[in-house]
Parts: sequence; structure tokens; C-alpha cells
Amino acid sequence: MGSDSILFAERVKMTQTALDKGIWFHTSNRYNDVLQVLIVAFDADRTKVPKLIIKIGGDSIGELRNDIQKNLEPLELENLEIGQLCMGTGALVIDFANDGECFYEF
Repeated sequence: MGSDSILFAERVKMTQTALDKGIWFHTSNRYNDVLQVLIVAFDADRTKVPKLIIKIGGDSIGELRNDIQKNLEPLELENLEIGQLCMGTGALVIDFANDGECFYEF
């Protein structure tokens, strides 16, 4: 839904078709203007907002939290069902690899 090669209105229409079928969405604020497409589709009927899998990234728990909010706030959502964790190469990766404190935060 974030592809610029498809007109915005068509992407909204495709999104609404998926909403009508109850399909879960995998998304990220990193996918061009996908959140704007989702906002328009969701606002048409908030009762059809599906469960979301959102790609989240960062090198600390704070950065992960901020990235989650960057995805949820524009969509006017309070939570996500599944987060796809995309860590960099910083301290969080080391903590994760060593069964560290990050697991309590997750």
C-alpha cells in the first residue's frame, strides 16, 4: 500500500477491500505514505480496523517505544498485536543475544 506506482485513491480502495475481508495488515511507517493510506481507509469505518503486525526498530528500548508510537499515533490506535523487531547493531542487539534485560521490556 506504500507504492508510489499506484494512485493513492486506488491504494485506499485496495485497503478497504482487505478491511472488508478481515485481513491482518503488516505495515511500517518506513513504507512511504502507507500510514496515510491506512488512515483514510480506517477512518471510513473504524469498526473494520484489523489486527496489525508493525515493523519496529531501534537500538534501545526507548527507540523501540518511540517507533511504536510513530506507527500507532497517526492511525489513532492504542496498541498493536505483533511487532516485528528490526534491531540495529547497538547495545540492544548485544543485550538480546545474551538473554538480557530487554526481554523484560518486550
